[in-house]
Amino acid sequence: CDLKICDFGLARGFGNDEEDPTLTDYVVTRWYRAPEVVLLASEYTKSIDVWSVGCILCELIGRRPIFTGKDHLDQIKKIFQVIGTPTEDDLEWLPARSPARSFIKKATVCAKQPWKTVYPQATPIGIHAIERMLTFNPLKRANVEETLQLAYYETLHMPDDEPRADSPIDWKFDKFTPTKRLLQNKIYAEC
Repeated sequence: CDLKICDFGLARGFGNDEEDPTLTDYVVTRWYRAPEVVLLASEYTKSIDVWSVGCILCELIGRRPIFTGKDHLDQIKKIFQVIGTPTEDDLEWLPARSPARSFIKKATVCAKQPWKTVYPQATPIGIHAIERMLTFNPLKRANVEETLQLAYYETLHMPDDEPRADSPIDWKFDKFTPTKRLLQNKIYAEC
């Protein structure tokens, strides 16, 4: 069984040795954005992808998207209504005097909804997978390797059949500022 989730429409490069990664808040379709993307815009890690996969898992189990915010503020509110308002420990990754931290401190306090109540049809290992992937604090969220090791994916995880890129993608093309003449030259070079 192969599962491929792909939508590079809002993708950004994230190489290991990239000195100046161009990170923006315009990544990931809003309903699948991790809190750090919504709150900090340009300060995030690969853990945003784990959050997105957690949202997809919730959608597969519940048959509808879990966090359907109308804008970025509503998106955070929808997240808090399910996972609860973050504790001080959950905020360790946010700069002490950041506007994001101030916003969270002023937000209406929401209690965490038990995942078993949100998804009564989910198995205990499914609930555990959701909890590990939809952890507010990106430093405590499961990384990709940990996610693949979760019991929920045990029958799907085949380490010897999981290709990895030999090297990171060269995203220089994304920084290309086209002019009419440069675009013509690129087209001619392809022909």
